[in-house]
Formats: sequence, C-alpha cells, structure tokens
Amino acid sequence: MKSILLAFGIASIILVSYLHGYDKIDWFRSDSNISEQIDQVSNTKIQDDFSDQGISTEHQEVIIEQRWDMPDDLEEISGMSYMNEKQFACIQDEDGKIFIYDIEDKKIVREIDFAGQGDYEAIALVGKTAYIARSDGHIFEVDNIDAGKPKVIEYHTSLGSKQNVEGLCYDKKYDRLLVSIKGRDEHSKDYKGIYEFKLATKTLTEMPVYMIRSKDEMLKTKKGKYTSINPSDISINPVNDMFYITDGPSHRLVIMDRNNNIRDLIELDKTEFLQPEGICFSPSGKMYISNEGTKKKPGTLMEVSLKKN
Repeated sequence: MKSILLAFGIASIILVSYLHGYDKIDWFRSDSNISEQIDQVSNTKIQDDFSDQGISTEHQEVIIEQRWDMPDDLEEISGMSYMNEKQFACIQDEDGKIFIYDIEDKKIVREIDFAGQGDYEAIALVGKTAYIARSDGHIFEVDNIDAGKPKVIEYHTSLGSKQNVEGLCYDKKYDRLLVSIKGRDEHSKDYKGIYEFKLATKTLTEMPVYMIRSKDEMLKTKKGKYTSINPSDISINPVNDMFYITDGPSHRLVIMDRNNNIRDLIELDKTEFLQPEGICFSPSGKMYISNEGTKKKPGTLMEVSLKKN
C-alpha cells in the first residue's frame, strides 16, 4: 500500500511540474542538481528583469563627458551633492565646511561652516538641508544652507571609526538617508552593510537594510577568489533606482539593486580617476564622480556616462 501511495505521489509531482513549465527538471537527480537547475531558472529571470529595467547585463565602461579641476581648497574633495545645473555642494576630509562649487564660473562661490576639523567623507542634500557624514559615524544636519548662519545639529550613531563611514545619500523613495561603511561590519564578515538613517526620528537602524555581500558572484575572479569592495560613496540613480557605489581604493564602480544583487562591476581608469571618493546624480540621471587629488594633480569633478564594452 505504501509503495502504491509513494508511486502516486511521485506521479503527481511530475504532473504538476509539467503543468507549471518545469518539465525539463529531472526530479530524480540529487537535491544539489535540482538546486543548480532552479538557480539557473532564477538567474534567467534576473537577467530578464535587468533588461526590462534598461540595465545592461554586460560589463560597461565609464566615459568622461566633462571635467572640472578643483581649486586647492578641494584638492581632497571627499564628497559632493548635486544642487542645480550650475552648482554642487562639496566637502573635503579635513575642514568642517560646505563648499558651493559653480561649474560655469569654475570656482567656489560660497563656504558654509558647520563644524571643526575632522574626517568628513560624504554629503547629501534633502531640499535646502545638508547632511554630512563623518568617518566615525557622526552625522551633521545643516538646516537651510541658504541662510547666513544655518542651524547645525550633530547626531551620534552606533557606527564608529572601525566601521569607517564614507558613503551617504538620500533615498527619496523612503524619505531616508542611506549610510554605507568602508570598514568591517561588526555584525558579520560576510557583508558590508548599508544602514538607514530615519529622517523622521533622526536615528540609525541597528542592522543594515541592504548588504554588499562579500561572496557575490560578480566579485569572483577567474581564479575563483573573491575581491573585496571598499565603498567610498553611494548614490541612487533616479532613472533606474539602482545603487551606484564607488570603491576608491580599487578604482571601481559597483552597480547594485535593492535585492543586494551586484549588477555590474566596472573598472575605472586609474590615470583619470585618481581616487574616486564621491558620486551623485542630477534629477534627470546625469552621473557625477569626484576624485581626490595629489600634490601634483588637482582633485576633479567629472560628468560621466556608461557605455557597453
């Protein structure tokens, strides 16, 4: 009787599988083989989703459309945020100042003091309010940057110097800030977290809301080893809702979706992108990357685009 029931059960599974389009899966193979085939189906679906959203599934290259050499005060430009067609709010990693840089006049047109000296790494604008991240996890709110003396509030978070905060952007979809770390995540060595700073409560989530997984297949080399990602900044492309993450030490650009899947890993020209530390987008989707300079070469701000290889 048990044999009859077992045979009936297997036959039912095969019939249901066939009706649902999985007739090509050999249900008598090992569980590991079945998993591999399901993964193949899932990967195909992911590739289809990429195409539907206008994202290339092939590696791309970065094309420099325009370039602006930064003045001495922004030689170590560590982050910037788009203000309008002419101006960017920039910071550098030593002085607690916001520098308003005009790309038409090619100069700093205004400076806004918000704190003393420190390692300031990223800036995000929400309307006329600027948020600046310091590497030790502190976040500064500079309210109404158009005012003569804007109000400044400093927020302490659970992140510290070991996590080395370097990325910050505004996530309009959920009205929040996203904070990315360059150092090791204290919760796991398997990922580097992207945390949510809630604007409603001005608090940081204890656990990351997104993760850059250390063993994402896109990070695997031809030799089978995984390369590490060290995020120097993060921004969201308003056109495709993807995360664009600069990796300053390795001169790379990472494109990741909200499901923690790395879509592309793009190598940047080291001679042009000396140290990519900042990234932002215009409302129409124009991408900008900033680079720290050296004693011999100035920091730069570049408008860039992507092209399929």
